[in-house]
Amino acid sequence: MYFSALAGIDFRELTKNGLSVGISMDYGITFTRTTVSYYLLSIQAQYNF
Repeated sequence: MYFSALAGIDFRELTKNGLSVGISMDYGITFTRTTVSYYLLSIQAQYNF
């Protein structure tokens, strides 16, 4: 089983130039729970010229 979520803020103007930032979370586990599960948190940034 796998779950992922992303939330962000778009600071770009109407011309589509500027900065966007976000934070995401991934989670994974098996149905039998016999293997390792994982969590992943990340911060993402994008700048458009």
